[in-house]
Amino acid sequence: MLIHWQSHQDYLNFLHETKVHLDSSQRTRLLLGFGPVREKLRLLNLDPVLEYLSSFYSPVGRPAKNQTQIIRSLILMAMLGFTSLTAWIQKLKSDSLLAAPAGCLPDSLPPLGSYFDLMDRLWTQSENSQQSGRKDLFPKDKNGKHSIRPGKGKKLPNRHHG
Repeated sequence: MLIHWQSHQDYLNFLHETKVHLDSSQRTRLLLGFGPVREKLRLLNLDPVLEYLSSFYSPVGRPAKNQTQIIRSLILMAMLGFTSLTAWIQKLKSDSLLAAPAGCLPDSLPPLGSYFDLMDRLWTQSENSQQSGRKDLFPKDKNGKHSIRPGKGKKLPNRHHG
């Protein structure tokens, strides 16, 4: 169910209110560091997407939150050159100014699972090829945690020397 949809006008108001509450150094960083990207997102009206997306959600049940923010965040991620969704979420959490162009407050960012939930809903392949297709889109070496296990035939280093 899609009830919590941030309209384009709400997004523009959010950007204005956020900018008003920033100090001068943050405004300068927002303008110089994220200016062109922020302007593209400001011009992107996602209101027509609501009609398309509503067919992917049940009319009953728990309402989905932050769908527009997730879409803007994914677009922002691509424009800034990130290829790892996990690394992107960590960057959003560590940089409070980066959440503003996505339409989020730094303390209310959508969790990683919400991104994957949206992608799973929009993935149009059959169930059999869905998992392998997503693995191709988000390879494990880019998104997973790195294992500390040694390679085949090798041992872990000693924890205590001597």
